[in-house]
Amino acid sequence: MWGTEPELLVILDLSDDPGSAAPAEETCEGEAGPGPVSGRPGGPGGRGDADPAVGGFGQVTSTFPPRLVLLAAPTSRAQEVAALPGVRAVCVDAVPADLRAALSPAESLFVDGWLARHAEKSRGPSDGRPWDAPGHTPPDAPNPTG
Repeated sequence: MWGTEPELLVILDLSDDPGSAAPAEETCEGEAGPGPVSGRPGGPGGRGDADPAVGGFGQVTSTFPPRLVLLAAPTSRAQEVAALPGVRAVCVDAVPADLRAALSPAESLFVDGWLARHAEKSRGPSDGRPWDAPGHTPPDAPNPTG
């Protein structure tokens, strides 16, 4: 993701009773270091209250309703996002095992895709070079009879 903000994984809490659970202390470790990044469970109006508020911290790049959001925002703002009502946890580049265990199989696939974006990529020797650089052959010419 050259030249873009990192994506934070925001996990919303969908508890029906906002006062029924104490704030979770989930820790997501990554480049920004370990630290508590959990929010308060539930929101004043219940499900989905965090979505508009989360978008105020950066660009929502993808969602997996009802509770997963990818947010392009500085990692330094993870604590602020985590403090929003209805946010269970914010992860920078790793997801704790206990949180992973709470995800559905489909949500796990979404998270796996997000994690794959952080993996080191194996690039070819010509990556980033112009197509007509010395020693390289240009792409095929268009077919004139089309």
